Amino acid sequence: MFRHRFDLGGLALIAYGILWIVLPKRADAPAPIDTLDFGGKLTGRKLFRDVDSGKVGGVSAGLAAYFRTDVVLVRVLFLIGLFLGGSTFIIYLILWVVVPEARTVSEKMQMRGDAVTLSGIDNNLRTGGFENDTTTPAGSRSVGTFLEGAARSAKPAASFLGTVIRWVVGGLLIFWGGTWLFSVLMALGAALSIIPFTAVEHTSNGFMFDDTFGAVVRNLPPWGAVAGALLTGIPGLGLILLGLRLILRRSVLGRTTGSVLLGLWLLGLVGSVVAGLQVARNFQARGTYNTSVRLDATPGRGIVLDLREVEDHTEWVNLKVALADSGKAPYAEEEFRANGRTEEAARLTAQQTMVYNIEQRDSTIIFDEGFRLKDSAPFRNQKLNVTLHLPLDKVYRLTPAFVRLLDDDDFSNNRRPDTEGDRSYRARFTREGKFQCLDCPASDNENADSDDDNDSDEVVNLDVNGNKTQVHVNTDGDEPTVRISSSTPNFNTDPAHYGTGRKALS
Repeated sequence: MFRHRFDLGGLALIAYGILWIVLPKRADAPAPIDTLDFGGKLTGRKLFRDVDSGKVGGVSAGLAAYFRTDVVLVRVLFLIGLFLGGSTFIIYLILWVVVPEARTVSEKMQMRGDAVTLSGIDNNLRTGGFENDTTTPAGSRSVGTFLEGAARSAKPAASFLGTVIRWVVGGLLIFWGGTWLFSVLMALGAALSIIPFTAVEHTSNGFMFDDTFGAVVRNLPPWGAVAGALLTGIPGLGLILLGLRLILRRSVLGRTTGSVLLGLWLLGLVGSVVAGLQVARNFQARGTYNTSVRLDATPGRGIVLDLREVEDHTEWVNLKVALADSGKAPYAEEEFRANGRTEEAARLTAQQTMVYNIEQRDSTIIFDEGFRLKDSAPFRNQKLNVTLHLPLDKVYRLTPAFVRLLDDDDFSNNRRPDTEGDRSYRARFTREGKFQCLDCPASDNENADSDDDNDSDEVVNLDVNGNKTQVHVNTDGDEPTVRISSSTPNFNTDPAHYGTGRKALS
């Protein structure tokens, strides 16, 4: 019944929301602590954010007032921590959220450690104590004065560097957003048949989409394509507007326009979800269409198996080899597969939307490396499996391209030969439905030799004058073959091999 798994955090969040709604609020709860008083030597002062003297949130100014130090020193410490790992940035944000702002006169006096009395308030108002911070010790101003002077001297260079960075970042955002928005508009035009699919599928730099783009887009209804364009295009437009804002240093988008774009993006999100659910119905069933390709018998003993490159094919074919009856011509069984709303619709899609060719030229059989979809055919996760049936009484020449289409288990030693270069390989077909390479390098045939010793039809062991001899009789082909291996040392019949020191016997 319950197929979804919930983690502990999700259950806790749901329980918290339910309890928040159900449980009533306590009227007699104690008042929250809205200020921080650390006691000790700092007793009488409380930590607030000084937004009057502060730059960003007043955190540094509040800390400086609380610890009676220079605000510039506090800011420099925060900046140093920012460049040494960024921990002070998190601390600054936490203090900004936790520490309250000094709003009233009494809070500002508590922040500076002044007694909250009528005379104290009157004295601060008369002397302008709230405008000018007089709580900073004179000895600590030397550090602040030095740092302020250094910052003032470096301000022009820093301002120029900041302007350059702002222009570069803004230009990159405009470029990325424009490129993304252009791609979305091109895809939308192709989906609505305003421009041909070739305009977005074939480009000189390969920047746009591949040939499967048209087949995938044809699954979408027109309104679904528009919804998808809104969902993906508005973020690209947002990058452009953000780049312009960085360059111009002012907002180029009004509140009303921003609300309209947000509404369009949400509309695109909802429409894309609905269109996705509708498209998913076209993949709920699986169908198969089977056919056979009969090839002509070849008079000679050799057959060449080759592969043809197909430009812009949809997907590689899955090729397998199997045994054919002796004396029969090779033939191929093709299994076309596709998805659809029903099994019958999927079978018709598999039969009518895919293009694959097997060509025979005399004793050469050429296979396409992959299949293509017909023009205006929708994408339904089409697949193609081809099983090539081969007789035993032939010697096969396998081109490197054809070998690359096979797997390791299609060879008797469970190892596919090296396909680097243009070298072809001679092989024969065994009763196990595998190729046995006849001219592969020794490293490729090591396992094959051991397999032959173990899997041959007949092995006869002989002992001739103390020499071990094995006779291997292989009946895989129509004409049995015999291979003899002996431990007898080879005898060189070339007289020159033994030199000139010969002795004639009378």
